[in-house]
Amino acid sequence: MGPSSDDIPAFPFVRPDLGPPPEFSDLRKRGRLQRVRLWDGSVAWLATHYDDVRALLADNRFSADPRRHGYPQISPTRAREKRQELPFFVMMDPPDHTRYRRMLTREFTLDRIEGLRPMVETVVNQLIDDVLQRGPPVDLAPHLCLALPTMVIMNMLGVPYEDHDFFQGRAGRLLSTDGPPGDATRAGDEMREYMIGLLRLKAQNPHAYDDLMGRIIVDQIQPGNIGYDEAAMLMVILMLAGHETTANMVGLGVLSMLLNPEAFATLRADTSPETVRAAVEEMLRFHSIVHFTGTRVAMEDVEFAGERIRAGEGVLPQILAANHDPAHFTDPQKLDIARTLMSPHVAFGFGVHQCLGQPLARMELSVVFNTLPRRLPTLRLAVPLEELPFKRDIIVHGLRSLPVAW
Repeated sequence: MGPSSDDIPAFPFVRPDLGPPPEFSDLRKRGRLQRVRLWDGSVAWLATHYDDVRALLADNRFSADPRRHGYPQISPTRAREKRQELPFFVMMDPPDHTRYRRMLTREFTLDRIEGLRPMVETVVNQLIDDVLQRGPPVDLAPHLCLALPTMVIMNMLGVPYEDHDFFQGRAGRLLSTDGPPGDATRAGDEMREYMIGLLRLKAQNPHAYDDLMGRIIVDQIQPGNIGYDEAAMLMVILMLAGHETTANMVGLGVLSMLLNPEAFATLRADTSPETVRAAVEEMLRFHSIVHFTGTRVAMEDVEFAGERIRAGEGVLPQILAANHDPAHFTDPQKLDIARTLMSPHVAFGFGVHQCLGQPLARMELSVVFNTLPRRLPTLRLAVPLEELPFKRDIIVHGLRSLPVAW
């Protein structure tokens, strides 16, 4: 017999500044799948076990398309935004998702991303030079955490950096969980319109542009594989994923080091690729910053974990909970940059929808945590932890500001 309505907890849970909500641990002890109640009274299935989260994310009987009936929206703001005729491809199911993803795969191969490392190293050092020139205290959030991935993704796409304020402002609105009616939709439309205009401009002489946008025009638009609306959709999602997520991960990663002096000392003393790589993977596991990236809805009746999930019922595989499952990560609430992972974390998702840009994010993070401890060895928080403003109304966890001194 399932739980009574009084026993079904309300979701989403309040996320602490650091670590997962305690409800994840409590529900994990109850069993493999648990029911949670959403803001509109609907009930969805919540998965907190690592193995179940991976299995659900890889199961093509569950859809990632928010236009489908029963898709569990996590707030009124997310639910009332218009259903786009052309959603972002990361919210599509195969074969549409597969078709669009293949258009971008070669842009994110390990070899191509490694070719960008010298440029990223130059940018990181220039940003740290600027921080040093400003003198303490400095807010690292805009001057390093956000500036770096924004510069990199705009360079990759071929979007003028002078327009970064336009995109950064609209990204926050588009990802908001508590904005005014229609605001996220307007922000998305404005970004698409910008990208369509830039694509049309570059299409006049696309071979003159050695960037992703120029290659999409030549390889996809000109042969008639996609139109400008579709190409703009690809550019917008790359812009969003390329700067918003990495910016928040850089900020939380820096905070992790400042709160763990031994870890920071390790990175100061040992900047070998192996040490930095382990530190980055542990930061990714611990923070798992994208809250609701695995949301799904069943397309047919499914027997799973001893439960019958009916067609049209929502499923919420929780990546943050999976990455803190003690069955797979010893003492998961501890950030340990020397951790030897028993299991690979799922911070970038799992299955066909896992993050396409993860090689880029990993490379940017590795450059930051190779460079920052050497350039600013006495870095420290300039305010108490309790005064740091964390993001509460956006689907990506992070810091609004990170004042530091040295």
